[in-house]
Amino acid sequence: MEGTTTLKIRDPNGNILQAGDPGVEIREQEKCTSIYVDVAKVYQGDPNNPTATWEIIVEGQGEISIRAVAETGLHLEYEGPHSFRANSGVPMRVGFVADSTGARIDSSSVKFRLNNALNGQKAAIELFDDGQHGDGEAGDGLFGGRVTASRGIWYLEATGSLLSGATFSRLYDVPLRVRGFSGNKSNSGQQFPGDARQVQFAVTNDQEAGLNKAAAQLYELGFDSSLGWATIANLPETISLAPGETRIFNALVTVPQDAEPGQIEETSLVVLE
Repeated sequence: MEGTTTLKIRDPNGNILQAGDPGVEIREQEKCTSIYVDVAKVYQGDPNNPTATWEIIVEGQGEISIRAVAETGLHLEYEGPHSFRANSGVPMRVGFVADSTGARIDSSSVKFRLNNALNGQKAAIELFDDGQHGDGEAGDGLFGGRVTASRGIWYLEATGSLLSGATFSRLYDVPLRVRGFSGNKSNSGQQFPGDARQVQFAVTNDQEAGLNKAAAQLYELGFDSSLGWATIANLPETISLAPGETRIFNALVTVPQDAEPGQIEETSLVVLE
């Protein structure tokens, strides 16, 4: 949260949760307030009807972003990259883990989608439990496939039914960052004291041109030389690339005369959207 705002939670009985209450932990951090609630300790509801309404209250002014995450007896687990290129298929593997409650899913009912954290966009994706998409054995509750997504920050969601007939919805709470750019550099190589060589970096805006073909993406640049042997002359703090445009940057790596055998210089161009 940014600005003069406060965050509160009201339980189903109408009580505002306070720090120090049994089962309540409140952590105040810069630009972030986290409230952890042990539902079983805070709210003793009807065991035959556990459904209840909790309220999130935000007071004040400023920009806010709220995430609610719950621990339940059925957990969604994800295997795959958490950062990957836009519009490029990447392998994903998803499974469900049940605790002592023994909840079991009906694999044929499960559907997956990605939810964009920035604009609310939702994109259905296909993952399979057929033994042919890197998912293990057919019908074992593991799902796999290759997924293509556009640029953004996404959360993976699964919905479906349990074998008991009850419906469920689960969210994997670690975001997947899809980058709108690609990068590469020239090959590494062995050098000797006193040698110098050029290392070339290429940054490409992978986004496809939309209706507004003049739209461009702004990237922040940084440079790192692990041993201090490399420099890039006049590296800008930011660059703007149109869809499909590429910029080339050259770093000069100079091995000092007193360099010892086996030393490794890691030269990196850092790109942030």
